[in-house]
Amino acid sequence: MPVRLWLAGWAIVKWLPEPVAHGFGRIGGAVAYRRDTRRRGNLRANLRQVVGPEVSDADLERLVRRGFASYAQYWIEAFRLERLTARQVRKRFHFEGVEALERCWAEGRGVVAAVPHMGNWDVGGAFLAARGIPAATVAERLKPVELFNRFVRYREALGLEIVPSDDGPKAIRRLIECLREGKTVALVADRDLGGRGIPVTLFGRRAFMPGGPASLALRTGSALIPAAVYQVRPGRWRALTRGAIEITPTGDMRADTAELTRKLAAEFEYLIGLAPEQWHMLVPYWPVDPAPGVPAPGGSVTEEART
Repeated sequence: MPVRLWLAGWAIVKWLPEPVAHGFGRIGGAVAYRRDTRRRGNLRANLRQVVGPEVSDADLERLVRRGFASYAQYWIEAFRLERLTARQVRKRFHFEGVEALERCWAEGRGVVAAVPHMGNWDVGGAFLAARGIPAATVAERLKPVELFNRFVRYREALGLEIVPSDDGPKAIRRLIECLREGKTVALVADRDLGGRGIPVTLFGRRAFMPGGPASLALRTGSALIPAAVYQVRPGRWRALTRGAIEITPTGDMRADTAELTRKLAAEFEYLIGLAPEQWHMLVPYWPVDPAPGVPAPGGSVTEEART
């Protein structure tokens, strides 16, 4: 879609009455499910791995259809989040397990909040800001620049500090500074984008996840807290965490990062399994295992943090 058309749609949906906007979202999700055969096939393959062979093809297809509906709902909610006041965000958002984060905040300890591509992760950042909790996240530099700038303004309007991912070591230094200042760093961390991910087991199959979240936590003494934000109904959300992941550091940063990342994968498996249709993974997720000596595909914007 041309960027100007995309931005125009964003502006229009932002000011539509909420029921009308979500009605368009339902239509858009249904149309995308029918027409986007490539993404539909990707999501079907990913969800098959999640739910296992015992789920019938018909039930799996219903999950895929609901997955497209959830993804469309995410975009409608994203286009409209800037309109919500802090009070409205708090009222519409229920967080189970927030006490784990509150203990860290009270102690002045940094928090790395690691989330999968579930439900509506953006509103999690809006909730932190609505609670008066300073938070930062990374942003991939999109092309064209107009689209990137709009997403930066959007997330800054939610109250987040945006650290461009392609700033390399400078970005990592800034994230470390944020954590040492007692801030929360929120990272979408279930998919490896940079080619140097850590092998984990997710839903019984080898996958790769970024080591950056674990490395940042280990290097700064921050808590690594996995969480997910689920859509309850349009414009209403529920977040869940079971608390910080702990390990006993050995002094071997690479080994410790790998162990902590594997524990994070186990938590993501639990969180995704609660609502697999809300896992917005519309690209191939599980790679073909590489031959010996061949680097694994994938990567992450925070991968440099683990070295």
